Amino acid sequence: MIGFVEIWKKNWAVFGWCKSGFLGLLIFCCAGLCGQAADQAAQWGVVMRHYRPYVKVDNMAKMYGFRKVEVRSGWVILSGAGAVLKAKLGSREFTINGLRYELQYPIEGKGRSAIVSVADLRGVMDLIFRPTSHMQPSPVRQILIENASGEGVANADVLIELLREHLRIEYVEVRVGTASGAWGVTLPGQPVSMKERHSGGVGGSLMLRVVAGAKGVSKDAVRCVILASAGAPVHVGDSISKAEQTVYAGNLFDAENLALATTVQGQIVAAKVAKDAGIRFGRSRALQAAHYPVIQLELGRELDLAKIAKLTAEGVKRYVKFIDTEIKKRESMKKNSKALLEIGQVELGLDIDLQGGEAAREKQDSRRLKLVLPISRRGQKSEQLLGEAGREKARSEAARNKKAEKIDPSQVEIQVFFFDLADAQQVHLIQSGAPEVRWISILPDWTIEQAEVVQFLYDIPPRLEGSTVKPERDLGYVIRVIHKGVLQDAVAQPKGLLNQLWNFTPIFPK
Repeated sequence: MIGFVEIWKKNWAVFGWCKSGFLGLLIFCCAGLCGQAADQAAQWGVVMRHYRPYVKVDNMAKMYGFRKVEVRSGWVILSGAGAVLKAKLGSREFTINGLRYELQYPIEGKGRSAIVSVADLRGVMDLIFRPTSHMQPSPVRQILIENASGEGVANADVLIELLREHLRIEYVEVRVGTASGAWGVTLPGQPVSMKERHSGGVGGSLMLRVVAGAKGVSKDAVRCVILASAGAPVHVGDSISKAEQTVYAGNLFDAENLALATTVQGQIVAAKVAKDAGIRFGRSRALQAAHYPVIQLELGRELDLAKIAKLTAEGVKRYVKFIDTEIKKRESMKKNSKALLEIGQVELGLDIDLQGGEAAREKQDSRRLKLVLPISRRGQKSEQLLGEAGREKARSEAARNKKAEKIDPSQVEIQVFFFDLADAQQVHLIQSGAPEVRWISILPDWTIEQAEVVQFLYDIPPRLEGSTVKPERDLGYVIRVIHKGVLQDAVAQPKGLLNQLWNFTPIFPK
């Protein structure tokens, strides 16, 4: 990952760079608790246990708006705002309004106090209580269904066809796959394309892997399995090995995965047609390699498949509706935003030495990556798209904006982070030196009615040297613009990257 911060000083030419780590950081039944989040978290009581940081349950309760905390008879009970969280001390399981979830580490306690690991606060609790803080939603346009039951499982294909029938949503295509591989679901004669794989994400697809007659699930139970977040430990029996640091492609959708599992599992359990075997973490290659939200629905052998199919489809529809509502909310917030700057259409490609001729084009070391980044005042439109009246109106609005608040270039900070996506399964951080920076405008200060454009030129990342590099396929990025310490705008490709960096996520403590 390249991470650098450019700060404009008075001479416009002082550049620095920094590095940042990942955050693989969800629920609908408790979404009402989210409003009181981080700013109400009082002084955090951090406790070191087993060489890991923990926080007091009282702090967590205050952060998420629970009004009552009880630790008694070996149980922790948090209640408030229509939600009740229960957890047995020493257990890695907890329930919210009766729906079962899994933790990465046990909740520990003594007397009337209890503590929860910071890893679970970041990787589970915050995803449950503030799901939208970790999402970059776009409309769902495609639902992929995969029969992962294997051969010889009775009625599995019947269930798939019932699901297809019930999942009739306007503007959404439902496709059935037969197998999975490194690129996600493989459809008969039509594998998912690279473009879908990287640009789809929440904005294109979600996937249901269905396992009828799953091993380890009782005959009358249902279980949803989602990918474990980066940093989650590997559990082998009762022992815990070192935390898994690898960030998989599927971790870009940790919040979406948990949200989808919650709506589906909740719909089935609430109807009382199956026992709740919980929402669990898994590490199967199919979950790791998916470039869109995916859950694995594991069903007992003696369930009513017709009812399960109908309820599963209702859960998926709830999820799609939730995403659509969130998109509308964000569009409204953006229109009313008080931020001064916004990012335009980003271009990422190869910068080839045209003066060197054909010989230079063939040489790998003659190529560099070029990122073109236009930054403009919020609400400002390109003059080419406006008529004379529109241009005059835009100039008038720009003049009012400048009178209201000028942009101080010395207080503007641009952050760019790069990721290697060439590996179909894993997301690799790219670390490299600072780029060459070229401003198209000589003194960028946003005093004229057009975007200020900056170009960043990078060397090809070492891991990709000697290969045919296609930036739109092989590289991801996160770009953030900050003015006077306030985030103005942020973009990412794929979108899920925007919430995968530790310092991008407003969760306490860090």
